[in-house]
Amino acid sequence: MLVTIRAVSSRDLSAIVQVAMACFPQDYGERKWAEAWHRGALSANPKTQYFVAETDGNIAGYISWSFIGGFQAGVIELEQLGVSPDFQGQGIGTKLINESLPQVQAWLKKNIGRELHAVKVDTATSNEAQRLYRKTLGAEVEATLKDFLYGNDEVIMIRRFNQKL
Repeated sequence: MLVTIRAVSSRDLSAIVQVAMACFPQDYGERKWAEAWHRGALSANPKTQYFVAETDGNIAGYISWSFIGGFQAGVIELEQLGVSPDFQGQGIGTKLINESLPQVQAWLKKNIGRELHAVKVDTATSNEAQRLYRKTLGAEVEATLKDFLYGNDEVIMIRRFNQKL
């Protein structure tokens, strides 16, 4: 299966919403709220940068990175990573991270003149994606927030880079 990672386009919104509803139904409730959330985030470019995984003309997943603390801080958050249930377990999440992160880093260097300082990601303690974030990003748990979302504990994971700002 050939999977291409590319920057999002406006025509991808419906497919992103479909994946989001399949992966995170508790976050949105209704499709209209998922659409409003992702439309707003897509319009926040370059603060939030989206990429999609495409295979055979279908969107198999997406990732969104958001700068936090302003561009000069050089800190991004992996805000959301969703892979359609039909494509899970095939390495698409890894590919989304590995191919989109360098593009965000290149944007930061070219446009702001900064290197990436850190990546932040937070997820439920029960989420198996922690292994993905540890393996792919090199992120480690730095804090646990008790009873944070939907009665679950949430971990904050950080990957720091060595360069000084």
